[in-house]
Amino acid sequence: GVLGNYLKPSISNAGLDPDNLPDADKSSMNFGSGGNTDSKAWKDIWGSGQGIGLIEDSPPVEELAGRLKSEIELAFKEFKSKVGNPVKIAIGNPLSDTAIKSRSGNPRILMDFLREETYKLSRTPLDNFNYGYEFESRYKI
Repeated sequence: GVLGNYLKPSISNAGLDPDNLPDADKSSMNFGSGGNTDSKAWKDIWGSGQGIGLIEDSPPVEELAGRLKSEIELAFKEFKSKVGNPVKIAIGNPLSDTAIKSRSGNPRILMDFLREETYKLSRTPLDNFNYGYEFESRYKI
């Protein structure tokens, strides 16, 4: 089949045996709605991302946050050494639980809110917060 990294419990929940998955002909695989199986990858069978192979342990959150901080500081230092300029980043204030929960019933409204809050961090003000995928609907043949 198609290589991928999936969360084992979601494979079991979809009624499949994760230790005995069938091989499939890639040319006949269909991952869209109404495809060749009732359970769909990325909907019922959850992907775990391409970076899953880099995970070697499961540390406490505080330790993981410390590692991430150290890694990003090193990345900034290395980038600065290559380009000769400081790295500028924008980190906003944490969003309140209330702000997120009040929008959580509607994924589109929640994503609109998150996108707008992210764009507000730009050093260059944006004229609007339009969607990037509008291109497809406007120019689809």
